[in-house]
Formats: sequence, structure tokens, C-alpha cells
Amino acid sequence: MTQPLIHYHVGSKEALWRASVDSIFSKLMEQVGETERKVEGMGPAAKFLTLTYSFIDFAVVNPEYARIIHNEGVAHTKRLEWLVERHIRPLYDRWAAYIESAKQAGLLKEIPVAYMVTALIGALAQFFDLAPLIRVAWGIEPTSPEHIRGYANAMVEMFLEGASVRLDEEADPTAGDPEA
Repeated sequence: MTQPLIHYHVGSKEALWRASVDSIFSKLMEQVGETERKVEGMGPAAKFLTLTYSFIDFAVVNPEYARIIHNEGVAHTKRLEWLVERHIRPLYDRWAAYIESAKQAGLLKEIPVAYMVTALIGALAQFFDLAPLIRVAWGIEPTSPEHIRGYANAMVEMFLEGASVRLDEEADPTAGDPEA
């Protein structure tokens, strides 16, 4: 697209960038909203799992989401501030609410929400954002139904197993604490 065409249709490169970001995040928030309607009345574990799988489904179809986050998240700029205030914070706040709910239900450890949300969302999207690397390095097609579900299941298992409260930890609060 030429510069005059950009100016004619959207006003500036910055306006084009913002419109592109708004478009991808509106798709994501629409999917999150649909998923939230489906999980109404379910317990925290079911909500968390369903939203996690839904996010993975979104990341497969929209790898540009992760690219925007990676590209804009490496330097503190006005664009990053706009992105966080307009899109990232509302998304992270929603994830944080589900994580806090799972913590209150005794399902997740007291790991800071910022760590959990950042790690979870980053890991969920990374496999699909780096699809060319995955194809060359591992010889698999990350966007095939088999690998989409396989990766989703692995992420859920790793994150939930690692962040889950275990019955033996409930009985002995010093379990796993090298200082105890």
C-alpha cells in the first residue's frame, strides 16, 4: 500500500496500525465473550480450562496477535502504552479474575497473577506464532488438528500441574520449601 493511499483511507500509518490492532483484539474479545457465556455457572476450574482452550484456538487462527504483543512489548513507547490501556490490561484483568477465582477455590498456588498470566498467554501463543520454526526444527505442522490439541493439552497439563495445589502440600505447608 502506498503512502498516499494510506493517508487517503485511514489518515496515517499510525492510524492504520491502530485499526489493525483494534481489529485483532476485537476478534479476541468477541471469542472471549462467547466463551464466557458458555461457561456461565461453571466452577473456576472449568472456566479456566475452557478459556485456555479457547485462547489456543484463537492463537492458531490469529498468530499476528502474538507478533503484535512481541513487537510492541519490547520497548516502552506511546504505542505500547496505548496497546496496554486499550487492549492488554482489559484482557489480563479478565484472565487475572479467573486465576484469582481458581486460587480462592484452592485449585492454584499463590503464584503472583502477573507471572501466571504472562507465562500462560505467552506460552499458549508461542507455538503457533513460531510455526515456521516448529516446522523446520521438529518436522511437524503446528496448525494441524492433532498438534493444536496436543499442544493445548500439554500446556494445560504443564501449567495446571505446576500451579496446582496438591493435597500433600495442603497437609504440609512447608512441602517444597527449601528454607523449611
